[in-house]
Amino acid sequence: MVPSMLRQHHQALAALTAGAFVVLTSLFFGVSSLLHFQEAQSAWELHNAHATAVAKSLSDFNHLAGYGGFIHNFKNLVLRRDLPRYQKHIEANIVGLRAQLDQLAALLPDEKDKAALGQIRSTFEVHISDYAKVLQMLAAGARSDELDAVAKVDDGPALNALAQLSTSIAMHAADTRQLAQSTYADAMRYAWIGGALVLMAISAAVLAMVMFLRSIIAANDIIRKTQAKMAEREAQLGTTQRIAHLGGWKSDLESGRLFWTEETFRICGLPVTAQVSVDDALQYYLPESRERLKRAIKTAIEDAKPFDLELQIKTTQGDVRWVRTQGEVWREGAEPGVISGTFQDITEDKQADIALRAAHDIFERSAVVAFLWRNEENWPVEFVSNNVTTLFGYTAEELTSGSVVYSRLIHPDDISTVEQEVAYFSSSAAEKNFTHRPYRITTKGGEVKWIRDDTAIRRDAEGNITHYQGVIIDVTESKLAKEQLQLAASVFAHTREGITITDTQGTILDVNDAFTEITGYSREDIIGLNPRILSSGRHEAAFYKAMWDALTARGHWSGEIWNRNKNGEVIAELLTISAIRDGHGTTQQYVGLFSDITERKAHESQLEHLAHFDALTNLPNRVLLADRLHQAIAQTQRRQQHLAVAYLDLDGFKAINDRHGHKTGDQLLITLARRLKEALREVDTVARVGGDEFVAVLADLEGPTASVPLINRMLAAAALPVQVGNLSLQVSASLGVTYYPQAQDTDAEQLLRQADQAMYRAKVAGKNRYCVFDAAQDGSIHNHHEEA
Repeated sequence: MVPSMLRQHHQALAALTAGAFVVLTSLFFGVSSLLHFQEAQSAWELHNAHATAVAKSLSDFNHLAGYGGFIHNFKNLVLRRDLPRYQKHIEANIVGLRAQLDQLAALLPDEKDKAALGQIRSTFEVHISDYAKVLQMLAAGARSDELDAVAKVDDGPALNALAQLSTSIAMHAADTRQLAQSTYADAMRYAWIGGALVLMAISAAVLAMVMFLRSIIAANDIIRKTQAKMAEREAQLGTTQRIAHLGGWKSDLESGRLFWTEETFRICGLPVTAQVSVDDALQYYLPESRERLKRAIKTAIEDAKPFDLELQIKTTQGDVRWVRTQGEVWREGAEPGVISGTFQDITEDKQADIALRAAHDIFERSAVVAFLWRNEENWPVEFVSNNVTTLFGYTAEELTSGSVVYSRLIHPDDISTVEQEVAYFSSSAAEKNFTHRPYRITTKGGEVKWIRDDTAIRRDAEGNITHYQGVIIDVTESKLAKEQLQLAASVFAHTREGITITDTQGTILDVNDAFTEITGYSREDIIGLNPRILSSGRHEAAFYKAMWDALTARGHWSGEIWNRNKNGEVIAELLTISAIRDGHGTTQQYVGLFSDITERKAHESQLEHLAHFDALTNLPNRVLLADRLHQAIAQTQRRQQHLAVAYLDLDGFKAINDRHGHKTGDQLLITLARRLKEALREVDTVARVGGDEFVAVLADLEGPTASVPLINRMLAAAALPVQVGNLSLQVSASLGVTYYPQAQDTDAEQLLRQADQAMYRAKVAGKNRYCVFDAAQDGSIHNHHEEA
């Protein structure tokens, strides 16, 4: 019994001893894991406080130095020369930059980081020194190209160092995160070992279990809070990089492993979880940029030469961006180990710089000349833009050297007016800007040009005028064009020719006063209507088609046209229509210029009548007779008919004319001419060819005998008494006739001679009769007598 009890006692004691051991071991591991968590938390919080301060300082520094800060404002000052606009911003940037540099120096203990910071400080002190030089040059009136030559704004070294700092901080954060995670892993291993032991002794170590659970809960709470703070600090660092558009990269040359910061992923349009190799990264560059980068990397590895390039990439979304990438090889002993650098999105700054440079170039090539002259006698030129040579013929150096003063360039006839305008506008302290009326200047070559001068007044602190500055524009062409326009307007208003302006559809846009006088339509009546309202109806559609065909093909048409005025009267116009075309040859309007030639046409008609008709009897004369006879011969040939030519001479007319005078004789001739015309048909022609001689052309005859009744009627008409006042006068006629066609070819002149010969035979035979020319019997004459 005793041995059995003793054995049970030993077993219980052993179990109790083992349980106590397990509990103590569990307590050891639980407390150890809690201490590891607390140690990791303390280290990370210390790092986060430091990283936050560095991130904020870097963000502030970038804001003061980059786009919208010192570098950006300094570039604008150099290009625009606008000191009042940029000076206060630049000087505020300088104060802030120096403060941030001091703060970063206190926060960065690492020697490499301090060296980078020293590079930043050195670079910006050089720029600040350049800024002081620019201020002095601006006061002396230096041009933008002169300022740019002295103050070359190169922010490469500073941005390279700034990017290295950002990348260093990002990598340090990654190392710290890895260390913290390793510490947490160790703590968890202690905790889980302790937990396993607790589970083995749970029945005997409730207190140890409670302590273990408390340590687990505390550890999880520390992990959650610490991870949240880690995410917050990393977000702050990412924000800094985003604000600066500045990312970093690092590549192990042996393994080829590539590391990108979050901003580098963002610039390329990739999520931060993406896996990117060196070859993948190179594909984001445009082909030309890719080759440049490859050559730069090769040179950096082989010759240990850093690079600084502005290149173009194409993001995952297809956007083309400008980036600045810098790189440098870090060696481990004799062999290169790591290449790292920066990656900055400079698209906005690049575009702004390109735009500013383009604007500067455009201004230098434009006709707008910038000037600055002193408020001294004769206005000596202190500054003028380089393009002044195009306008004045003088170079900028000639004008600013003092050998040429501005007042001597103003035309002598205009200098007094310009001086009065300057004095007037300068007399008011409130006046800041004014524009001269256009005035003339004389170039170096003696050419006279018109210019417009927009001037701003510059005053010192006491309000005294020190300078006049502004721009000069060559307005010679516009001035001449304006004068020509005024002349054209005067001609339009005062010319005696009517002018019509229409659009391409023919709608009337404007008319002048002469148009109204000629047509009777006022501007209010006619504008908006079509010129067809003036149509007289005398022209067929083919006439107007030919007119518009000529306008389309040649751009103009001219000719005579019959139109109708507002009162319904038909008027004759001499019209010229021209197409007005733009620089591309497209017709914009039509202009019609016309004069009233109605009286001239009437006079021409009268002259035409006189040229073809006898002024006394109004019968056709020799000219028209010849034309009618030729037409009658042609018609006879076509119709295979006959015609007769009758030559008539009055018997006894000379005696009446001598006895009673020419007036009485003229009245007798007028009456006999009318009777002769009435005796014939419409197709016949009777003409007066001499004092008392007449010729008749009898057409459309079936044969020679068909003419006999007509001939007899003429003889009878000539023999009838004529009452002239109180006188009763009477004559007779001798008439010769010939026919066509004849056996031989006979022309009009031969027919007239034949008829004349036959008339002569009639007179010889006793007058008051007719004789027929007989061509078949070789000119023998047959006499015919008709009693009066």
